[in-house]
Amino acid sequence: MNRSIAAILTSFALITAGCGKGSTPAPDGGPDGGGLSCQTLADCPQGNVCDTHTNHCIPVCHSSAECAATQVCEEGSCLAPACGGPGDCSSGQACVGGTCKPAPTAAQVTGCDLVPSPAVVHVGSTLQLSVLPHDSAGKPLYYSGATTWAAASGGSVDASGLVTASAAGVITVTATIGTASCMAAVTSYAAADAGALRVTVIDQHTKAPIVGAKVVLDAVSNTKATGGDGTASFAGVTGVHNVHVFAAGYNYVSFIQTTATDLLVPISAYVPTAQRSGFTGHMCSSKGDDATCADDDQFSTLAVQGEAVHLAFFGSGIPNSLLDLSVDTLVGPSHSVTVSIAGNSKPLNLPYGLVLGVGSNLFGTQDYRMYADGGKRTLWGIGGNVNLTQVVTALGPVLTGGGGNVDVGTILPEILPLLAKLQAGTAVNVSAPVNSAPGGTPTFTPIDLALTTPLRLRLTTTSPDLPKVDGKYVDGVIALAGALDYPQGFVPLGFTAGLAYKDSNNAANGKIVDPSCDTSGGTLPCATNKLPLKFAAENGGTEGSSYGVALIALNLGSLSGGVQGSVALSGLIGHQPQVHYVAPPADGPAPDSAFGAFLNMPNTNTVTLTKTGRQVSVTQDADAKIQVYRFDLENAARLGWELWMPPTNGMARSLTLPDPHAVDASFVDPLQDAVSSTGTTGGPSARVLGMQLGATACAGAPCTAAALETFGSLTLDQIGANLTGFIAASVPVAQ
Repeated sequence: MNRSIAAILTSFALITAGCGKGSTPAPDGGPDGGGLSCQTLADCPQGNVCDTHTNHCIPVCHSSAECAATQVCEEGSCLAPACGGPGDCSSGQACVGGTCKPAPTAAQVTGCDLVPSPAVVHVGSTLQLSVLPHDSAGKPLYYSGATTWAAASGGSVDASGLVTASAAGVITVTATIGTASCMAAVTSYAAADAGALRVTVIDQHTKAPIVGAKVVLDAVSNTKATGGDGTASFAGVTGVHNVHVFAAGYNYVSFIQTTATDLLVPISAYVPTAQRSGFTGHMCSSKGDDATCADDDQFSTLAVQGEAVHLAFFGSGIPNSLLDLSVDTLVGPSHSVTVSIAGNSKPLNLPYGLVLGVGSNLFGTQDYRMYADGGKRTLWGIGGNVNLTQVVTALGPVLTGGGGNVDVGTILPEILPLLAKLQAGTAVNVSAPVNSAPGGTPTFTPIDLALTTPLRLRLTTTSPDLPKVDGKYVDGVIALAGALDYPQGFVPLGFTAGLAYKDSNNAANGKIVDPSCDTSGGTLPCATNKLPLKFAAENGGTEGSSYGVALIALNLGSLSGGVQGSVALSGLIGHQPQVHYVAPPADGPAPDSAFGAFLNMPNTNTVTLTKTGRQVSVTQDADAKIQVYRFDLENAARLGWELWMPPTNGMARSLTLPDPHAVDASFVDPLQDAVSSTGTTGGPSARVLGMQLGATACAGAPCTAAALETFGSLTLDQIGANLTGFIAASVPVAQ
């Protein structure tokens, strides 16, 4: 990981700060468009907008009283009510991409896929499979009718796709919808031998066993390699141990002071930036500027038409949990582009998944890339047009600051609410292309990801008071909404932000200023912790997932984030089975359950890494509610090492990391200097993450580090749907 998510949401803000005013305003008032056909705003008469869903001109409205009885006035247009799930639709209908449509029938399902497949399960434990049906063209179908499940010997499966393993071997699971069937291969592992410690190593994304991985028990002298099933066993093991797993081409994983004796270790492939494969797409401002651009890839057909600033984000859903939320995991690594405005040119590093433009100039970002890990992935995009005058107004502190460093923390809460009028698109169950070998050429598969689902769902979230870092409140909160379902992970559907209240003396009180509140009478009356959040309905095959809502409190000015920079954040995650559509001007509903307090973040130097002595030191817990920690170490070339460890429980902990080079001469030591993708040489970076899981995550028992590390029904590659709170903080690296 590299930079905080806040960076992708502010990159375009810093660029447009140098732009002149003069966007084309949306029409206001005027005659009825008469249902004229249209593709863009320019096709409609004054006082009308182009409804890109029906491709007809519709008049601007100011309230629902000006619309037909079956319509609502939303963002100046008379529209049919949206939906957030089946509860918003009539009998026989399904909510597909925010619109109630006839529910697909079994006869329309011509094929399906089961995910995850391949998969692993432990005898006596369970594994949830999901069926993804599609039509004859391969388009996902939200089918909620009857599915027949069957499992071969060695296990059983219930009517929801929950597999229970009863014997070791490969369990073939079949799902049937009408005449369409699909299968999954689930490898079932028997319990470890009594008195032994067994380690099972799998690829985190493909779920395939890793053969030949080196497993170190306590000392390098006690090392074994995994066999064909990905396992290595140590006889006569009792008590507390440190277990380290190294494999060529993978990031490293360790379990510190674990009492578990049957470990499942999911490890992720290490792929240098130059070898990463993925998907590519193309955007344009309009057909007039790029005749080769598809109709659904033009900013001129997206909301809000006529505005000068064009913006779109594209990326791959996070397959496990929001612990891995960063710029790189969402919208890929950066590349250099040159922005030329009003005769001035400036080189900038922007994420490959960010498309940005003013007018017809997209600054070379129109050919975007989406990087994806191995296996089946979910791709997403959010894009549209933003009013340049509003952007310039929001950037007042930049434009009038007279130079010096830009306080992005001040800008972000002003910019994000302007993005609520964008549109979203999703593509599920997409097979990621294989990454290239060293020196080879990565593969980028073309994909057309249409942004056709407007951001019409709303929730009115109330954030807890802000947490502190070293006695000072953090700058504010970013709120995100997305589809949340394993193995699709978290798929973004919308976002906003709120800034911490500060008085004239720059003193904070831990409250957040409502970004929709009129602050002309002062910010204190608006410091209510209210965060109205607008987002798209589930679409493109994510329909039927639960909604995830995350509040991430952080210092917005520290945008580098991740392992390769400074970061301090505390996140809360809520789960919504469904979000009901509520027509404006009424507020959106509150989430199903109120968010608890943010987890406390560690004070500086309570967790440290000493490079020379290979020492990791943890002197105290950040918060008593944290059940397990993950310490992330990464070198400048992005080779990572994850260390899972229990809370200190009042006892300071210090450990010495083994030297991977001593395990195998081909293994690289992440503690040593390395050359980054930019050609510069640098040392390691580190951060610590702490997490809290739901009360029922560990079968009703308290979740401990050992319970999460043990091969059972809840494994480390599936904690996303059970995560309720987490922290992330940079760790000082001493020489």
